[in-house]
Amino acid sequence: MKTSLFADLKRYSLKKLGGDLIAGLTVAVILIPQGMAYSLLAGLKPIYGLYAALVPLLIFPFLTTSKYLSIGPVALMSIIILGGVSAIAEPGTSEYLGLVIASSFIAGIFQIAFSFMKLGNLTNFLSKPVMSGFISAAGVIIAISQLKFLFSLELPRRVSVINMVKDLAGDITNVNWFSLAIGLGAMLIIIFLKKIHKAIPGALIVVILGIILLTGFDLEQEGVPIIGEMPRGLPDVSLAFFQSKNIIELLPTCLIIALIGFVGSYSISRTVGRLEEQLAVQPNRELFALGLSKVIGSFFSAMPSTGSFTRSAINYEVGARTQISSLITGLILVVTLLYFNNAFYYLPEPILAGIVITSVFSLIDINQARRLYLIDRRDFIVFFITFISTLLFGITTGVIMGVLSSFTDIMFRTRKPSYAILGKLENTSVYRNINRYPEAIPHRDILIFRFSQSLYFANASMMIDALQKERGVYQEIEYVIISFPTFAVPDATATFYFFRLEAYCRSNDLRLIFTDLTGPVRDHFKRVGFTEKLGEENFFLTVKDACDAIHNGDVGQELSKDYSKQANRYKRRPSISPKFWE
Repeated sequence: MKTSLFADLKRYSLKKLGGDLIAGLTVAVILIPQGMAYSLLAGLKPIYGLYAALVPLLIFPFLTTSKYLSIGPVALMSIIILGGVSAIAEPGTSEYLGLVIASSFIAGIFQIAFSFMKLGNLTNFLSKPVMSGFISAAGVIIAISQLKFLFSLELPRRVSVINMVKDLAGDITNVNWFSLAIGLGAMLIIIFLKKIHKAIPGALIVVILGIILLTGFDLEQEGVPIIGEMPRGLPDVSLAFFQSKNIIELLPTCLIIALIGFVGSYSISRTVGRLEEQLAVQPNRELFALGLSKVIGSFFSAMPSTGSFTRSAINYEVGARTQISSLITGLILVVTLLYFNNAFYYLPEPILAGIVITSVFSLIDINQARRLYLIDRRDFIVFFITFISTLLFGITTGVIMGVLSSFTDIMFRTRKPSYAILGKLENTSVYRNINRYPEAIPHRDILIFRFSQSLYFANASMMIDALQKERGVYQEIEYVIISFPTFAVPDATATFYFFRLEAYCRSNDLRLIFTDLTGPVRDHFKRVGFTEKLGEENFFLTVKDACDAIHNGDVGQELSKDYSKQANRYKRRPSISPKFWE
């Protein structure tokens, strides 16, 4: 299997090692506190965030075609996990942990299956408005969900923003002001350091400052919660998650994890790095790499991981040359788990809340909403529906509503495809839309339609409707020419309406002619018997050829007719007799 890492190792050098070493170290010092924070966000103990960072980082580099993508726990994935799994089991219980690990395994299986089915174009099924609306809403949910940690309030975990706000409002008098000051201070420091340079490990700096502050002023006695003791050592191999109940109920959440995780990771890979490196990324290979990393990680108690834009961008900016940088990050995590994880014993929880909140600021994209509003109001409506649905009803419902609204938008856009009546421009052989070119003159006896959009079950009947409508205007026509230059092959319903169109023209003494057919459409017409039904003499390459044949006879258009007959044979699909459609 050809991957970026193995290709790079053939011409590896000490200079590249230096860049990878610095990048690996930089990403590690950012990843460690983020991993713990995102684990808490997912309703787990901090150690599981480090497990999720460790194992995939040691697997993914050997499989990916991306040079710079850094994977591990991310805030968006954590809130998807919390939203989906908390509806089945109570966060903090062993059942909840088992289901979270199982979700990593199942989502990985989904991604591996998609890769074998060559479904790397899955990114096309989640439109920009849907993704933007979902991610922006998730950012709001994440930020609000962390307020209870920032205030050090004992509140139940919620997925609905409304319930979160109600809980906070009902217990606001019990805010721990020391916790709030520590959390806000951490956020301000991270924001300030990020403005200086993105590669400065602001998260690690506030972690160190928080530990020093808490131990120096004994703030634990003031009610500031701390992380406490974490298990030492590497994660054991465990298959306990297979014994989890209610796994079937996880499937919708796992599918969303698989889809959103891949869309995000692939988008990052196609954004970070030089253009030639972005173009080298293979979507189906990335699906397999992400999936196998999740599957193997689940055996080591790793929650679902995916690509991080922040860490990937930093990985590239500070000098990474290959995926060796990710392996170095993984080795630093190994050392941390073996020898230094109890160094975080006195880490205040409000620090982790501050890290999460500052990390999701970039998810809430107000500018994108404004751009969509200015460019296309219907896209903005899809964005708004996805955003509100996710906020009010949760992650799974939000994604489903977004996809449904996106497909509904497509149906509305295509239910009445536009068509043009063509006329001949004076002193030329060119035919153009008479509404755009007033000087284009239609023939008295020929009605020329151009259908440029795809025809399918929702809009195919409009061909006959359009002909009936225009016959009321052009009453002397004897010929109907259809210019049909689309590459999309008509579905079964649209094919049926082509036969209906032929029957309508025949019963009204109109000669029906097709021009400008693309290869796939010619192949389809040949296979389903429409070419035979209409007659090969009624197909020409261009509108001009068809008009010349009508007015001057077919003799001079033999070459055009011959070329218009070209069609490839279907080796696996049988041809259909025209009688089938009668």
